[in-house]
Amino acid sequence: MSAILDDPALLRRGRENARRFARECFNWQVQGEVLLALYQGADAAQPEPAMPAHVASHAPAA
Repeated sequence: MSAILDDPALLRRGRENARRFARECFNWQVQGEVLLALYQGADAAQPEPAMPAHVASHAPAA
């Protein structure tokens, strides 16, 4: 830590890199895409629910 604090140029580069990383990884567009992929993956992994017998007997034929 002291090396970073003692070197203003290194400190500036570190700050710039941290800002760039935060802008690229933690924004609404990226996080929305991550969440959508998560939901799509969870939906694909779920089996279709079984239709209860009392409902299936009244369901229209496919």
